[in-house]
Amino acid sequence: MAPGLDELRRRALFHNSVDVWIAARAERGEGWEDAGGYGRFVRHLEGCGIPLRPYRLCVSDAESGDAEERRKAAFGKAASAAEGGPGVHAVRLSDPAVAAIRRFPGQDARATSS
Repeated sequence: MAPGLDELRRRALFHNSVDVWIAARAERGEGWEDAGGYGRFVRHLEGCGIPLRPYRLCVSDAESGDAEERRKAAFGKAASAAEGGPGVHAVRLSDPAVAAIRRFPGQDARATSS
């Protein structure tokens, strides 16, 4: 199981948005491979005024990792390559950022979270 947001923040203050997305979903017991949900998540963070910096996801490291790391890398690569896609960003896990992340609606609110 993926670490939650508090565990990510204990490891480092800055993380890529794919790992943050996965941690937020893990806290709720929800899956993370919904590309549309990830796009709404990034727009939610932008709308909350959370600073996002473009981040180049290192796919070569993930290719040598386990199956889960390869799935995350493929997801991040697709998010970056899609025209108009959300891309991958560096996110500082400050208190306001973590609060905004946790306010993002769950899967049951998918239709209203755009």
